[in-house]
Amino acid sequence: MSKPSPSDRSKKLPRLTPQQLAELLRKQVRTYLPGTRLPGRRALAAQFGVTPHVVRQAIALLTRQGVIRSRAREGMVVAAGASRESISRVIAFIQQPGLLFQQQILLGADKACTARRLRLEVLPETPDLTRPDCLARIANGQYLSIGWMFIDIVPPDQTLLAWRIEGVTVVQVDSYSRTERANLVTLDVQRAIYQATVTLLRLGHRRIGYVGPMLPHDTVAQLRLRGYELALRGHDAPFDPSLILSDPGVPGRTGRVVHEMLERPDRPTALVTANQRMGCEAIVACDGLGLRLAHDVSIIAGGTHLRQSLPNADRLSCFDEGSPEELGRSAVEVLLQSRDSSEPISILLGSQWIDRGSAGPPPKK
Repeated sequence: MSKPSPSDRSKKLPRLTPQQLAELLRKQVRTYLPGTRLPGRRALAAQFGVTPHVVRQAIALLTRQGVIRSRAREGMVVAAGASRESISRVIAFIQQPGLLFQQQILLGADKACTARRLRLEVLPETPDLTRPDCLARIANGQYLSIGWMFIDIVPPDQTLLAWRIEGVTVVQVDSYSRTERANLVTLDVQRAIYQATVTLLRLGHRRIGYVGPMLPHDTVAQLRLRGYELALRGHDAPFDPSLILSDPGVPGRTGRVVHEMLERPDRPTALVTANQRMGCEAIVACDGLGLRLAHDVSIIAGGTHLRQSLPNADRLSCFDEGSPEELGRSAVEVLLQSRDSSEPISILLGSQWIDRGSAGPPPKK
């Protein structure tokens, strides 16, 4: 395989002029404390996808303007005159504003903003922020991208570069398809299902069923199913595809498919459900068949805790993946922290075990 020529590589580099790069770095270092050490020239060239020559010219310009200083053994540091720029607002873009999950993310973000005297502005749709008029609208603000599960709000690198030039910080929230240049706050959904399955294995179960969505392009669904598979294979438990149920995605119908599975003579002794709504419906199916919860069948759910009442929720043990409000609060924290970091920040919120008595050892034969 032939190596790309220098001319081919140069075509892939963003066409940033030294003046544009200098402006980008100027807005970035305004958020740093004086004396903060900056990455070296090679690192900056790799970070922004420019040639070392462009970096040298940009650094020379910023040095003359008193934004940064460069000394032997000290490297490049932020000069005392580069004042720290304060944040005044957070802008949230939403894919589906009516969803309860996203409303609670916004609630958490709003609480965090209020505590820090920031203003949260929510826009009903994601505009094309590469346009000059949109860039001007959010200049000197902060950008908070809120998505729903396998959301498509994943800014391409060239768009992120344009935002950076305007001094915008980006955080992707609850998104599992990400770019390398953006900060990320999301839930560790794979880990929650893995832990739920391992808990049942340690109780002695070997035939464990799984109930969850099976959409091929749903990244979250695939991560949860992967957690179930990893737990079984890691503990030498049999993986039986017939024990995997595809959730219909309609409230009320999950219980029907679980009912059919539990009527089988080779039914599983335990179930792991992708979320708590499915787990509650599985309990209804058990009750309808006269099966004793945690004795005849054990059930553990993954998923997040939503502020809505679910029948049988008080009987369902789960690995709660976290509050949507916590996602919003953490996103604002990352926005503030990322101003002092040259590398993107990635946070996976862990799950919490809540035992409500729905899991026990398998029934004796």
